[in-house]
Amino acid sequence: MAKKTSPLKDNEEIALVEQAKLAAQEAQAEIDAAIARTDEKLAAQAEPAKTPARPPKLVDRILKVELTEHELMEHTETMLDAMRELDAAENDLAQFKSSCKARTDTANAKISGERILLNTKLEFRTVTCEEILDFATGKFRIVRCDTGKVIEERDLMAHERQQELPLEEEADTIEAVATLDGDPEQDKFFADGSADDGVDRAGVYWTLVDFNALPPE
Repeated sequence: MAKKTSPLKDNEEIALVEQAKLAAQEAQAEIDAAIARTDEKLAAQAEPAKTPARPPKLVDRILKVELTEHELMEHTETMLDAMRELDAAENDLAQFKSSCKARTDTANAKISGERILLNTKLEFRTVTCEEILDFATGKFRIVRCDTGKVIEERDLMAHERQQELPLEEEADTIEAVATLDGDPEQDKFFADGSADDGVDRAGVYWTLVDFNALPPE
């Protein structure tokens, strides 16, 4: 399957080919000029031809050879493949470094935590505790169940103190004495709004409140 390349990469490949062709042509021109100069020198110093002592033989030498158009295209494709492999390798290396850094950070965090535990010899854990309302001393305490140690102590709040008082289970209202016009004898009223002197007057109503249902202060 033919490899798809972008127009930008195609232009880069063509530019590389042209540069390679130009460099090869310049090198060949230098070689041709050097050969011509050598031939001129040899011609000036030429002696009558002599019969060679032995027949010529073929030998191999590493010399410059101008590349063909097809060879230039092959080398260009090889270079582009190598560049793509380099990009892939660099991406893999970056991902590997990121993975190693994450593992390193995790290990360092564990080491730091264990070092703190070893130095302090303490660790935070969930411990069952007991809340105590001490009405005798008027104190609220929280005591650890494992060691019996008091970890918090304060004065009882108002709504906590009310829990000590007994409440009547079935009582909606109670009688009250209100002072009106400065005459306690005529100002005794009951919950139904009637007075003991037969005069219908507004009474004072009292309602029992369950302090356990009140929000904390």
